[in-house]
Amino acid sequence: MSDRVAVLEKGRLVQLASPRALYDMPVNAFVARFVGDANFIEAVVDTHSGEFAELTSLAGTALLATSTRRLSKGQRVLTMVRPEALELSPIIHTLANSPDGATRRFLAEVERAVFLGGVHRYWLRANGLELGCKVPCAARHRTFEPGQVVEVSIHAEDLRVIDA
Repeated sequence: MSDRVAVLEKGRLVQLASPRALYDMPVNAFVARFVGDANFIEAVVDTHSGEFAELTSLAGTALLATSTRRLSKGQRVLTMVRPEALELSPIIHTLANSPDGATRRFLAEVERAVFLGGVHRYWLRANGLELGCKVPCAARHRTFEPGQVVEVSIHAEDLRVIDA
């Protein structure tokens, strides 16, 4: 692998960056798909301050995302989060957001679960959102079954506003 990678779409340079930056901070949906699995969530901006934007998904889920560009209240945006960035846990009595305020939590139902050796792959549904999740197969991680309701956590630095 190179220390810098150029991603071209239809012969046009879309992004030039390190492999890690391409994966973590793709400029658009094409680059995100090109370098790996991704969940895309359409949302509307509620507020934007500094590098973080409070959003509501089109399905009604409250989210917090990182954005490198200025966003306006009511603006429709596309966000991206990698499947391994989602954290799953059993339902806790309260869905309060994290003490640092940077993680949003919501409930989802496990629709499908597959053991893939090093990871469990889950397909989730939450209020109309369909998300894929990859969880390492380690003793500290719980496993979940189809039909089970789980708590999903997304940290703002893992959910990024990107171009469509």
